[in-house]
Amino acid sequence: MKERLDVMLVKRALASSREKAQEIALAKVPGADASHIKKLKLDKDDGKQVYDVEIIYNGAEHEMEIDAVTGKILEYEMDRD
Repeated sequence: MKERLDVMLVKRALASSREKAQEIALAKVPGADASHIKKLKLDKDDGKQVYDVEIIYNGAEHEMEIDAVTGKILEYEMDRD
């Protein structure tokens, strides 16, 4: 029973973290909304849990890596078509 509760808590925390990562990413690209997010994936980089995010908006591709724990944008790159 305790293991099941722990799994539920972890899933809830990850869902909350995912929503927060989406908010942070969209704030970085003014005018974009959830429909512009092409990738939002939890990954591991150098032992850290990070979200890899890709947003395509207004003729530009925005890629970023967001720390899943702190919400800090670790990397950001924008390419125009």
